[in-house]
Amino acid sequence: MNWRTSLIGLLLALIVAGFVILAAGYSPLQAYGALLRGSFGSVGGVAQALQRSMPLIFTGLSVAAAMRCGLINIGAEGQLLMGAVAAAYVGFAFSLPGGLHLIAALVAAAAAGGLWAALAGFLKVVRGAHEVIITIMLNYVAVHLTSYLVNYPLKVEGPVAQTPMVEATARLARFGGTELSWAFPLAVIAA
Repeated sequence: MNWRTSLIGLLLALIVAGFVILAAGYSPLQAYGALLRGSFGSVGGVAQALQRSMPLIFTGLSVAAAMRCGLINIGAEGQLLMGAVAAAYVGFAFSLPGGLHLIAALVAAAAAGGLWAALAGFLKVVRGAHEVIITIMLNYVAVHLTSYLVNYPLKVEGPVAQTPMVEATARLARFGGTELSWAFPLAVIAA
């Protein structure tokens, strides 16, 4: 039943998106063809598609963990953003040896995301606030806070809102010449 429901949902989404593309004056078949070629048309495309799915996989796992505990965590987006900014900061602001730098960035990301989630937990326990409402509201706060940080205090010179480059010692290694990093096997193991 689960795979059928997912398949029906996917087909309905493709049909609705096709009508939107058509209404915008473009060909849905060309758009979907470009989507497939870009994602699966080359080894680099597959690697990039898998790499870009890593934050979604890990975020989905965090939501699943909360669900198993009987909580509805709608705040995963905000927690991801807070973790990303913390990892980026540790990655560019500190110079540490290779393995230690990567671990420090990952711990900072987990701590920042966890502390952001803990705000909702604290309000639920102390004030009886519902976690769905609090985590949705915290998503907006996280979006605007991280936008502010990346646009102002952490921004590098130039027209694009971005932090300084994360040092190589704080990055997961990539598979031979592709975008795919060791996050992929970690996500498979975690899932």
